[in-house]
Amino acid sequence: MLDRNKKLESFFGDDFRKIQPIDPAQTLNVNIASGASNPFGDVAKPMFARKGVAEALEKTSLTTQSPGILGRLYESLVLYPKATSQIAKTILSPVTHLRNFVSAGAFAAANGILPAADPAAIKQAYQALQTGLKGTRQQNDLYQELLELGVVNSNVRLGDLSRLLQDVNFGETMTSDKGMRLLLKPLSKLKSVSQDLYTAEDDFWKIYSWAVEKSRLEKAYEKIGVTRGQFFKRNGVDVRLDEKFLKKRQLIL
Repeated sequence: MLDRNKKLESFFGDDFRKIQPIDPAQTLNVNIASGASNPFGDVAKPMFARKGVAEALEKTSLTTQSPGILGRLYESLVLYPKATSQIAKTILSPVTHLRNFVSAGAFAAANGILPAADPAAIKQAYQALQTGLKGTRQQNDLYQELLELGVVNSNVRLGDLSRLLQDVNFGETMTSDKGMRLLLKPLSKLKSVSQDLYTAEDDFWKIYSWAVEKSRLEKAYEKIGVTRGQFFKRNGVDVRLDEKFLKKRQLIL
């Protein structure tokens, strides 16, 4: 004991203390096959750390352990009903799907991008959508690129709903009763499909608008004599008019 205290003092000085056992019953442990373990839960093998670190570890453990009866009541009486209501009013409502698609198209038209004005852009936008509909998911690389550029999957309302569903893990953890989980599983799948369609309705017009603007930008450069592959001066620097330049430049305009 004295030898251990000397080693601790030589390493930490006076700023250390024992970490109180965290989850000694190992309720937070995942399966053994994963190889994960909780070194702070063994009472026979105490751990030490600087006071601030020890306090942080102990406080974090309180938030990760299973919620008590008040936590379960909050989830059952507040979060789940709210999530269900939000789902019914948004992704499960045919009227909301129609309004979402039409309003997004109207917003594009208000910005001078008329629907059906560019058939090639419409085809490209549809093929890039991430749904189970026939003809979609054919331009996954384009969608991934647009996702990185912040063009698609940026619906604020759907983002709020998704975070709420993640908070309650909807359709999976509503109750510990196995029968109820099986009952909710089809609803969870329906929610997933409807959510994909809701996102696609918004993404379609965003991809279409992006493609039209990129085409307009290229035509604008052609009018001043700069064609694809050529170099031109921009702020005193030689710039090549290529696909990479057009994709990123039109997001700034």
